[in-house]
Amino acid sequence: SLLAELIRNLNTTGILGEDENAVILFLALASYKFSNPFSVLCLAKSGIGKSYILQKLSECMPDGSYSFHTRISANALYYFDSHDIQNKALLVEDLEWTTQMLQPLATLQTQGRLVNTRATKDKDGMLHSTTFEVIANLCLVACAYSDKNFEEISLPFLCLHLNHSHTQDIAIMEYQKRCKAGQIKTEEIKAIQHNLKCAIASLENVSI
Repeated sequence: SLLAELIRNLNTTGILGEDENAVILFLALASYKFSNPFSVLCLAKSGIGKSYILQKLSECMPDGSYSFHTRISANALYYFDSHDIQNKALLVEDLEWTTQMLQPLATLQTQGRLVNTRATKDKDGMLHSTTFEVIANLCLVACAYSDKNFEEISLPFLCLHLNHSHTQDIAIMEYQKRCKAGQIKTEEIKAIQHNLKCAIASLENVSI
């Protein structure tokens, strides 16, 4: 089936032990092309490869289709250039699990815009109100560490728990060993990544 083929391809690129999550994340990233994209927050413990899975997924995205960040601050969201996140996927490796961080993201997801008005001084030292506005259809895929019960927090995002089993760690290490030993050909990985990029690039909105 198409779904089984997608899982095999993602496994070959190095995303292992996360079949269901990987498909959901891949579809979420592909939704950046839609008029109503959706976002996913991946909840995981520290040191279980959050950066690894996002990096691998980004390698399957068309060039220029995403904006990749290690971390972003809550205040930085209000000063984003809309062109940097509109019609793009926003990937964040380490998202702060705080109200200050989540609230503006939730607003951008549900309303499609963020508006921040603050006092600024001109060259003469006079105070004026300056408004900063970010407009974008948010497509966010981010990883966060949380020891809270996220189900009790109302968020307009799909929340996933990443796998952090010992079996998955072994599978990833074995995959990396096979890559170094030449048992998994780099050309095959690049060909699959290219095909996935083309599949996403070919998606179009269809009105029904």
